[in-house]
Amino acid sequence: MGIKGKGNLLSDACDPLILLVHPSVARLGRGAEELCKVQGWPIVSLGRIVAEDVSSVLSRERPRAAERAVHSILDQSAPGPIICVDIDLLFEPSLQLDPLLLFRQASRTKRLIVAWPGSFDGLVLSYAVPEHGHYRAWRNPEARIVLLGT
Repeated sequence: MGIKGKGNLLSDACDPLILLVHPSVARLGRGAEELCKVQGWPIVSLGRIVAEDVSSVLSRERPRAAERAVHSILDQSAPGPIICVDIDLLFEPSLQLDPLLLFRQASRTKRLIVAWPGSFDGLVLSYAVPEHGHYRAWRNPEARIVLLGT
């Protein structure tokens, strides 16, 4: 699968939160599809479903609606592991979400594997690149990070 890092992702799936990290969304999609095929774990496209849920509410209510939608989607897919893809919408500044915190909270009750478009340098996890309008970074992300190879 081209995964770098300690251990084997498949044998260590008991970690509550695993972030598959790579800058390419297409590469993350291929990794998620491979995990689904090999392990039979469901893939959940969060962005598409959250977009549907928040589009019908007033803009001031969208942050709360987005958070509820994520938890509802993941609760319906419990117990996991659940592979989460298409997370870009969660970084939309108007939604005022902390996607990493959302995933850490949700992983308390179900195992999550999240396809995270960004990078990890051993200390700092980032979403996107600094030039991107929705760029975010976290020190010590408190999740298992697995870097996908090319």
